Amino acid sequence: MSSNQEVSVPTNKLYVGNIEYSTTKAELKDLFKDYEIFKNGKTGKPKAKGYVFVTFNESVKDLDEIISKFTDYEFKDRKIYLSRPAPREEGETKEIKTKPIETKSTETSSKPVKKSFKPQQSKEKIPFEKGTKSTDTVYLKNLDFQTNAKELRTFFTEEGEEVKWVSVPFKRLPGFVLKKLSSQGKEIEKRNKGYAFIRFKINEDESIEDKVSKYQGKLFKERELQLSVAVDVRNVEGEGDEEDEE
Repeated sequence: MSSNQEVSVPTNKLYVGNIEYSTTKAELKDLFKDYEIFKNGKTGKPKAKGYVFVTFNESVKDLDEIISKFTDYEFKDRKIYLSRPAPREEGETKEIKTKPIETKSTETSSKPVKKSFKPQQSKEKIPFEKGTKSTDTVYLKNLDFQTNAKELRTFFTEEGEEVKWVSVPFKRLPGFVLKKLSSQGKEIEKRNKGYAFIRFKINEDESIEDKVSKYQGKLFKERELQLSVAVDVRNVEGEGDEEDEE
């Protein structure tokens, strides 16, 4: 015999087995309506395994009579059976069923392995006034909206400059706008953002400020160009050159 003490169970509680799974609490109360379980007593909710514990009113003294009357009683096309709950030992716990851990096969799968997507980290920016002034790049604004990088490169090359890099950011239209224009048969015109960055080759006897002064207010496509020394506010290193027209 175990050294653990037995935990007593209520004397007015019965175990009812082989209950039909869809049985409701109201139906159980109706089944035992002659024994006053619905005043101060409680009825449990039928378990998935088809049993329930019913607690009767304390005024019900003879549970053996109920056991005798309802054992093999046909209820919802099932013969139910009743008994007193067995006492549990103190400290006893319910058995927990566990599933075996499934291990993946070590065999090589025929399906290609998909690479996980890692979002690109955004480039940290520093305050403009703390940025680094460029020694070879200008910021150009008041640009004609249809101008592209090739046209700017050609313009400054014809002025005698050696252009190393041009960047003209273009506006991106939302998908629904592109779809609407396409359905209407309209031509989609690309428009830049009105500014550009241009990197020049700077000779030993000149500076980037000289380039700014030289082309300040110069006409290009009937617009006066406005230039200033570009300031790098990106906290990154090793940015490669790329001519950007999009």
